[in-house]
Amino acid sequence: DFITYTESKGAQVDGIATELALDLNTNKSQVEAMLSALAGTGKLIKISAVDIGVGVTVSLANNDLYESQAEMYKWFVDAYYRLIPPAQRAGIIFKSPMDRATSSNWRPGEPVGLWTTQYLRKKAYAGVVEALEANKGK
Repeated sequence: DFITYTESKGAQVDGIATELALDLNTNKSQVEAMLSALAGTGKLIKISAVDIGVGVTVSLANNDLYESQAEMYKWFVDAYYRLIPPAQRAGIIFKSPMDRATSSNWRPGEPVGLWTTQYLRKKAYAGVVEALEANKGK
């Protein structure tokens, strides 16, 4: 409605950017419905910031949570490529490439990134790379 209103006033809207803070319990069907609705606008769609939390701090995170996070990142990138037509894809930006420091004002101490705070690649990084590779050329 906001786009329709804006364009009715003579302004051109080229695209939509949205920020997503997801976690391991995010309802995937709701996210897919949102991506489909965005695609239905015919506008460019950019995910301007996405991160996926595991629900605990870095000190409490374990291998199973990191594996689930990697799968969730992979699922999200796959969903973007599956639901947003190629001509409408403006890209995905990862809000927090690194896990958050305890002093951070956004998800303090949470392992939401693709790298650890010591700049080591996490399973989440591999999940994103696998999804990008699987969708290459699509």
